[in-house]
Amino acid sequence: MTKTSRDIGDTSKLPKPVRAIALAALILLITAPPLKARESPAMSTNRDELERRAGDQWDAAHDAKRPTRQPQQAAALQRLFDKIDALTKLKSFDLKKVAKVLGLRPKYEETQRNEYFVIYEAKLPDGVFRRVEVRVGSNAARGILIVDIDPALAITPGEVADRFGSAKAISNPTLHAPPDSPYYYLYPRPGGELRLGIKPGAVHTVVSVVWDTINSLAGKGG
Repeated sequence: MTKTSRDIGDTSKLPKPVRAIALAALILLITAPPLKARESPAMSTNRDELERRAGDQWDAAHDAKRPTRQPQQAAALQRLFDKIDALTKLKSFDLKKVAKVLGLRPKYEETQRNEYFVIYEAKLPDGVFRRVEVRVGSNAARGILIVDIDPALAITPGEVADRFGSAKAISNPTLHAPPDSPYYYLYPRPGGELRLGIKPGAVHTVVSVVWDTINSLAGKGG
């Protein structure tokens, strides 16, 4: 006859001495604290590697030398930063308003639609901006805006820090991401979070801008 879990927990049919021992063992099993999982050498190595990456990127960001730019280049860079600032002040993710702030006339294509977002994308063959992706939430005031920047501009973390200040946090790629995956400077802003994607290399370079009013440090009390 197959025993059920109820039969296994039933000690009434056991002799009294055996029943007492069984009850004591059952109580110990229920009340004992859970065993702590031991960290394997691989887990420890992964953790150390993540910490090393974070340290390397933080050092590179704050020790990087500012490139010498011609006055026109410096002025153009400040105009770009002005546009990034303006994006964070948009009241909605209206495609025309985004294009106006960026100074573009992109041809958007709807690439995806689900219960959370309608996603539009525009690819730009040249210029400062190379791709614009607008994820419009069910409420048009909430969404995510991603703008890819021409890496040839070679905007350094030092220049970012000069304009926007020290980042609230740095978000690093996972260990499984390609070695040249960008890490992000995080800046909480009223209503959302500004993230600047920086690609590591001989010179760490800004490659993307993300304005997110859905997932942000500000929304988490950060």
